[in-house]
Amino acid sequence: MPLGNEVDEQTIRSTISAMNQTDAQCDAAQRAVDNTASFLDTQWRGEAKTVFTNSIQQWLEGLSKVKQGLLDLNVAMTSHYQTSAQVEQDNALSASWT
Repeated sequence: MPLGNEVDEQTIRSTISAMNQTDAQCDAAQRAVDNTASFLDTQWRGEAKTVFTNSIQQWLEGLSKVKQGLLDLNVAMTSHYQTSAQVEQDNALSASWT
């Protein structure tokens, strides 16, 4: 069990996996919204269509920011995991020589 600021390997792997799953869920939500928007685009006219189209565009912009944040976190967590693993390996090798 990790103490203080220490994070164990399994926690890091689980976090990376959760971020990947969330990204996939975002992709699925975007596809569903795109499909619905495409259908409604052929059905709606006038102000309803304009307001809906603008709202969808704002939602997609927000989703893009969420996905970029997830990507940034994933890259940082993966880098941390790789660095930590290398430090642990180096420490284990160093300790075996003393």
